[in-house]
Amino acid sequence: MSYFSERPRAAITALVLLFASVEFFFRSSILLGTVALYQRDLLLLYFPLVQSALRGLSEGALPLRDPSSAFGQPLLADPSCQILYPPVALHFFLPPHLAYAWFVSIHSVFGALGVALVARRFSGGSWLAALVGGLAWLVSGPLQSLATLWHHQAGAAWIPWVVLCLARVAAKEGGAALALGAVFGGQILAGSADMCAMTILLSVLFIAPRDYLRCWRDWLTSAGTALALSAGVWLPAAQLVLNSARSALPEATRTYWSLHPLTAIEFFLPIPLTALPFLSEWRTAIFEGREPFLGSMFLGTAIFPLCLAALADAAVSRTVRLASFLGISGGFLIALGKHASAYAWVVAIIPPLRILRFPSKAMVPTAVLICVLAGVGAVAIRRSSRARMNAFAGILILGGAALALTGPLLGGFASVFLDGRDTLLMAAFWRSLPLHLLDSVGLLVLLAGWVRWPSGRPGIFFATLLLLGHLRQSYYVHANFNGIVPTAILSYKPEHLAALRPPGDGRLYVYDYQLFLGRAMKYLGRDGDAGPVGLEGLGPDAASVVSSRAYVTPLVGAFWGIDYAWDADLRLLFDRRLASLTVGLRRVEGTPGFVKLLQISGVSRVAALHEPGMEDLRLLTRRKIFHPEDLRVFEVPEPLPRAFLTTGRTRSTGSDLADLLGRGFDPTTTVLVEGGPIRPAVPGFAGTTRILDRRADRLTVETSANDPAFLTVLEGIMPGWRVWVDGKTATVERANAVFIGTEVPAGQHRVEFRFLPTSALVGVTLTFLAALFLAYSWRRGSTDRAPEGMLAPQGNL
Repeated sequence: MSYFSERPRAAITALVLLFASVEFFFRSSILLGTVALYQRDLLLLYFPLVQSALRGLSEGALPLRDPSSAFGQPLLADPSCQILYPPVALHFFLPPHLAYAWFVSIHSVFGALGVALVARRFSGGSWLAALVGGLAWLVSGPLQSLATLWHHQAGAAWIPWVVLCLARVAAKEGGAALALGAVFGGQILAGSADMCAMTILLSVLFIAPRDYLRCWRDWLTSAGTALALSAGVWLPAAQLVLNSARSALPEATRTYWSLHPLTAIEFFLPIPLTALPFLSEWRTAIFEGREPFLGSMFLGTAIFPLCLAALADAAVSRTVRLASFLGISGGFLIALGKHASAYAWVVAIIPPLRILRFPSKAMVPTAVLICVLAGVGAVAIRRSSRARMNAFAGILILGGAALALTGPLLGGFASVFLDGRDTLLMAAFWRSLPLHLLDSVGLLVLLAGWVRWPSGRPGIFFATLLLLGHLRQSYYVHANFNGIVPTAILSYKPEHLAALRPPGDGRLYVYDYQLFLGRAMKYLGRDGDAGPVGLEGLGPDAASVVSSRAYVTPLVGAFWGIDYAWDADLRLLFDRRLASLTVGLRRVEGTPGFVKLLQISGVSRVAALHEPGMEDLRLLTRRKIFHPEDLRVFEVPEPLPRAFLTTGRTRSTGSDLADLLGRGFDPTTTVLVEGGPIRPAVPGFAGTTRILDRRADRLTVETSANDPAFLTVLEGIMPGWRVWVDGKTATVERANAVFIGTEVPAGQHRVEFRFLPTSALVGVTLTFLAALFLAYSWRRGSTDRAPEGMLAPQGNL
């Protein structure tokens, strides 16, 4: 590493090439496009939303709104859509699955480089610390787990860069304040509020008390720069959250996916908990009855002793060591969520954190810090006898645990936690786990050799074998960790799509049998997901994709221009009334009120796997679609058109179903409004509407009526809708609880609705101006051009 000590540019180039090579080795098939990631929300949210945004842009619409979900939901205001995040431009040049693969790998390498540079700085300038820390993060379980969580993965990549710039600000380096603002602004644009919040909580630990006041001007500059650069995201998002369920999440929702204490055994030992055949009660307790949020917490066997070594090295700043210890222990306690009290204390002290879900996310910045500390520990072993003693202690602790689990404790573990009736998985457990644990013992022996002889040729020998062994172990532990499918599977298009596609401007309602508990048993007489059938030639992952597309599960229909109605609020960002009515509609299924709600909302097609309770709908077709039950497609009688006129006005908030389903309410003659005048329907009224133009962010309607009337448009109400009647500004009103509308005079008129929130207009303008300012400052030398400024070999903050 001495060659790089005076050549920081060459060192960075070497690190990037090494990290990129390891990343390509881990994900070559995905990066080359032969297979594709698909799991979790990728299939049902990310890819459909990308498709919707691209379609809107091709039509000349601003990427502000997705018309395919629940009568239209926000794009720009939903940070996870990453509309203003520059790396998503990959989707302009590559197919969705390939663009996403490179998006993930670019952020993995970027984050690893950030961890490397933080480890170098905290170690006092060692490139060995950079190498070890960066590689540790690149192959860690938490990072591998984020591969299907696009915005969290992108946000995690920025965590070490924020910490690095924070250290530069505290050291009063030139241009550091603007650099910190630009980096944190970039993290906000990446779209994960969770990662941003946890980065702030982590970063404040690394600020020495004297620096809080000494650098107050720099903190204000950084905060102002970050907020201005990211205003295009957080301003619309704040407005959206205030009008959604996110602003008041119940504790049970917030603490779902809390980290179970038992998962701590996976941190440094290769025990793949998600692959073990746990008894049902233990699976429910550990994983909340489904797959964990972070599928792997394995960081590597050698990481624990290296962290202990770093904490014992007096050459490392006391602030760094104390902050690292508090950050790691505090992050773990917060991740425990409902299993400990730390999470409750944090959200009580900082109430805005209650808009965030899933405490286990706290393990992401915790893992970043652990990997940084491991890099520092690699240097500490070379220069500190006390650090070597701590490393030996860690080796003995882990080695003893691994040997105990390999021998006497393994049977006890299996009898207490595992389901012996699952013979296939139990056989794999007895066959593979002891070998993995013995492999860890071997790595600990190599680490002990390096701790004993940290320098010279023996040191190089042991360090090289240890590094290769760590990469090998991480590769095999995480091989096939994220579900992948052949690329061709993602292009599957159902043959019966024409029957499902609503005619004209209609919408599709799809029965959901999994998200709402008890529905599968109620309608199908079985529990949960029975799995795909008739696809035995495909693997389980590919079969799942095909069956979801065959049923056109929301929101996969966005690929084919299908607009949904009353789909579930997966992101908890629906307007409160829409969210309430979406749940309420499930309660009236099978009744005349259900049909009336479908008619009011312009739903013309219903997809289901059952027929009882559908007597008021007309069965159009029945098809076999890789489910135990056949697909039924029903036609809704006389649904309302996308735009229509009524003369009656009656006042109601529409916060429940009572007024909408009341016998006295006729949606063809009267509209429910929140305020303004009320009036009875006019007998003999005649009015027509014709949609002249409809795009994601606008809709133009030509109306003709013999009396003043109210124009209702079946697009979801959200802050930001504006309307003009014959070019003159008019008032947008909430119509029938969840739609938009406005008054129009008698005669012929042209009405134009546009979705352009002031928050978006102001926010995007600020983002653009801040980006120009930062670019200008960079060109003028206000921020450091060369990497040396970011790489000052200082161990202290």
